[in-house]
Amino acid sequence: DRTFGSNATIDLGDRVVTMTYAGRGHTDGDVAVVVPDTGAVFLGDLVEESAQPSFGDDCWPLEWADTLTSHLLQTDEGAVVVPGHGRPVDVAFMTRQRDDIAAVAAVIRERRLAGGSLEQALRDTDGRLPYPLADLESAIRRGWEQLAPTAP
Repeated sequence: DRTFGSNATIDLGDRVVTMTYAGRGHTDGDVAVVVPDTGAVFLGDLVEESAQPSFGDDCWPLEWADTLTSHLLQTDEGAVVVPGHGRPVDVAFMTRQRDDIAAVAAVIRERRLAGGSLEQALRDTDGRLPYPLADLESAIRRGWEQLAPTAP
């Protein structure tokens, strides 16, 4: 077992892979694995193809899009992106999903900073949300916690 900070390169003998941690998203330990000689980037559950992203109780909805942006900046335009679930996708798909996740974060921030209640945020639909409100309950709750005022 080895740990690493933001990047680690591993020589597998016939292939070199790079692991990159760019921040929190689906969980707090999401890592991308880049296989340069194949053009593949494995992003795990940071990207989902067969369903919408899974916003679980351990997600970081306000940071997820920024994490994907960091990975996008390090990903070649022609790369094959391997999601956590579903078929491989391209960088354009990854970008669209990043934008959808950013829209979720923007609505959460707006509602929290406007002083509305969590219950209202969980109830009120918004046309800017790319996913059904019922599927965003954990994201809204987690974002609400992240934006909670801190005690002095």
